[in-house]
Amino acid sequence: SEARGIVVTPVETDSPAEQSGLLPRDVIVSIDGEEVRTNADIRDQLIDRRAGDTVEIGVVRRGQPQSVDLRLGASR
Repeated sequence: SEARGIVVTPVETDSPAEQSGLLPRDVIVSIDGEEVRTNADIRDQLIDRRAGDTVEIGVVRRGQPQSVDLRLGASR
């Protein structure tokens, strides 16, 4: 069964995503334990966060659930 969530596309060099260990083709399935399936879900989870905050990102990588800690960067 395929994971339902947001597929990570290429990760920018030196970005918070790269620094957290996210890889292309990881599937983001949760943020701080809250399920996410759409970009809007991700935006809703991060709307009240600030640069420098750390969130736990639940991902499925090659069929295996994992989590990474992501330190939020400044909006561009």
